[in-house]
Amino acid sequence: MPATGPCGPSGSGRSLFREVAPPRRNPGRRGRPLGAGLLLRSEGAEYLFLEGLTGSLDAQASRRGTLKYRFSAARYYLIPLITAAGGAIPGLLVYYLAPEAEGHGTDAAIAAYHYRQGRIRWRVAPIKLLASAVTIGSGGSVGREGPIAQLSASLGSMVADLLGLSPEDGRIAVAVGIGAGIGAIFKAPLGGALLAAEILYRRDMEVEVVYPALVASAVGYSIFGSVVGFAPIFGQLHRGVQPGGPPPLRRAGSRGGAGGPALHKGVLRHT
Repeated sequence: MPATGPCGPSGSGRSLFREVAPPRRNPGRRGRPLGAGLLLRSEGAEYLFLEGLTGSLDAQASRRGTLKYRFSAARYYLIPLITAAGGAIPGLLVYYLAPEAEGHGTDAAIAAYHYRQGRIRWRVAPIKLLASAVTIGSGGSVGREGPIAQLSASLGSMVADLLGLSPEDGRIAVAVGIGAGIGAIFKAPLGGALLAAEILYRRDMEVEVVYPALVASAVGYSIFGSVVGFAPIFGQLHRGVQPGGPPPLRRAGSRGGAGGPALHKGVLRHT
């Protein structure tokens, strides 16, 4: 399906996806190990800031899905200083070194796909990695989706530059990077592949991205899982469940399926 953003002449470089198309040279592949890097660095920063400096016994327990966790620290007076440093350090890095790394990250990756022929400066990847790790580790109210999307997209753009790909294929490499990173860090390779194709538009999808994104997300999930483990993010059910599921699950699934389209239309109407 044709893209709406400018892509430039397609003959200015080699066409990796349409003429050669070897899965082992997928542009998103180089960016996938950063998913584990982001997770490990954010946990290291969290250990440094929240457990090492404040004396919290287990600051990472809040991310394991428990509802009984209560934060406690030996040095509460350091929390304002740590949160201030967690905002100042990334802010200075982004402001002076890579202004395009500010914000959520996904919007910047999509803008690079549509308006900059898939080109992202190489310095964006390390700056975004460090800034996100410090922000998450110091207790900032942020998540992993945006940082990993821009990280993987920038790695896809970097590999496209190194291989001398055409602008059109460079844009596909950026989209594949988004899907590979999100599919890996959320342990949902199929979801990452579909997200790479549909996140680029409001009411459309880039079908040419699906196959390479599926390959990249699957390999990225395998690499990420080999580092951090393949256990589900939100835990797992240890008792058997009948095919129909317990009545509460059936009711919740029915309500979610019925209310999802209405919520989607409401969001689109107001954006």
